Amino acid sequence: MKSTIASVGIAISLLMAGCSSPEDKLRGEFVSGCMQGGADRRICSCAFERLNERYGTEALERMSRRSMPTQEFMEAAMMAGLQCSEM
Repeated sequence: MKSTIASVGIAISLLMAGCSSPEDKLRGEFVSGCMQGGADRRICSCAFERLNERYGTEALERMSRRSMPTQEFMEAAMMAGLQCSEM
């Protein structure tokens, strides 16, 4: 019984991972990195939303493949985080 429940849980997780959009993946990566930097989940999620509105998913995907983000993006990310922390 336990192995059946575990198998169903694994299958659901795999299906959900396969169905996630590029934006969901980017959001998860950004929020995870942001939280490792010391911010809380609410601020990190808010900052991602602001950056996604400004740049769009395709541009954020291109930036995530770079080894180093542009200065403009770093400044925009810092401003988004500050604005979100004031809410």
